[in-house]
Amino acid sequence: MAAVKVLEVISPGPLTTFQDLGRFGFGQYGVAPSGAVDSFSLRVGNRLVGNGENEAGLEMTLAGPALIALWEITIAITGADIQPQLNGIPIPMWHSLIMRKGDRLSSKGIRSGLRAYLAVGGGINADMVLGSRSTNLGARFGGLSGRPLIKSDILSAYTPH
Repeated sequence: MAAVKVLEVISPGPLTTFQDLGRFGFGQYGVAPSGAVDSFSLRVGNRLVGNGENEAGLEMTLAGPALIALWEITIAITGADIQPQLNGIPIPMWHSLIMRKGDRLSSKGIRSGLRAYLAVGGGINADMVLGSRSTNLGARFGGLSGRPLIKSDILSAYTPH
């Protein structure tokens, strides 16, 4: 099945990376586990959109990115309160909701906490390295070529819902 383009990055936010629950068992080779800092929030977000707990999501630090939906998808935002908005209207965190094609997701900035998570129904495709899709910035692998999101990145999924 071909991947479907689901989100375009308009603005990446201060530091937005792909994270799942991490890669373990490679410390003796100098590979850090990476993974979501707040694994509880990532797990809940994934459950809210019908994913398995270990699907990759976006870990957003201090504020969220601005994203445009290229396909109808189900999303959930969990973790730190980043004051998310859909088309300029505040939306609740810790709930699933539908983003329709052309909708714009953004945030007003952090109100409390440090990291928030965006889960997408069907999961977001990311580079799998050593059994994990988590971005490892130091080693420059996983996620999206081992780097944070940048403007114009296109995120895809195999089974968006």
